[in-house]
Amino acid sequence: MTHNVLDQHKEIERFLYICSHDIRKPLRTIANFMQLLIEHNTEKFDETSSEYIQHILKRLTRIDTFIKNIQLYSFLSTQSKELCLVDMHHTLRIIHNHFMPHLEQAHAVIEIGNLPTLYANPAHMLQLFMNLIDNAIKFRNENPLIIRISAIDKHNMWEFSIADNGISIDKEFKNTIFNFFTRLDTLSDYEGSDMRLSICSKIVHMYQGTINVRPNKAGGCAVIVTFPKHEKQRIDSLSLNQTIEQP
Repeated sequence: MTHNVLDQHKEIERFLYICSHDIRKPLRTIANFMQLLIEHNTEKFDETSSEYIQHILKRLTRIDTFIKNIQLYSFLSTQSKELCLVDMHHTLRIIHNHFMPHLEQAHAVIEIGNLPTLYANPAHMLQLFMNLIDNAIKFRNENPLIIRISAIDKHNMWEFSIADNGISIDKEFKNTIFNFFTRLDTLSDYEGSDMRLSICSKIVHMYQGTINVRPNKAGGCAVIVTFPKHEKQRIDSLSLNQTIEQP
């Protein structure tokens, strides 16, 4: 029975990936034709018509981003499960350089503490921390943004903290914010896909870790991620699968 449930889960993920891939094609076609429409009729459109078209293009971009995240979510389980030593300080430096233009534009800084080296898939760690940092940059307030990333050795696990002084999360949402397709009404004015945090949750649970959010004393919030100290091995026994096995 357990194997049947796991097979069904994998089949659903494959279905999501294929569907999302096929859906993106007509979306790109629509966006391309809208651009051609603008180029050939620029002088004929009044201000209101041009505004409507920009809204359409904007929504198409958001849908495309959302579909790409569905692809990524379903693709995670098919990536290599071989673990290797990952220097998290070096990983965060790469991410910092990637976000440099966004940080300058937002007048934000990232402070990176002493981070460990751990066994993981490098692509998973990049995706996890890029999503969390991107989330902090997007959901900021008018104050200069400070993102602090640190880690604590908890004997049998590493505890990472990604803390910021941006927008706080209401207590009622702290247990659901990482759920699939959850959208918070308090953040409805901000663009972007809410699936980024679902992707983070899936990555962390693949390593039998935990992820949660709590208020930050300096304002904003802190995302706390824990990883058990794995020895060099594969991550075939996913805690995600263990959750599915429960009756």
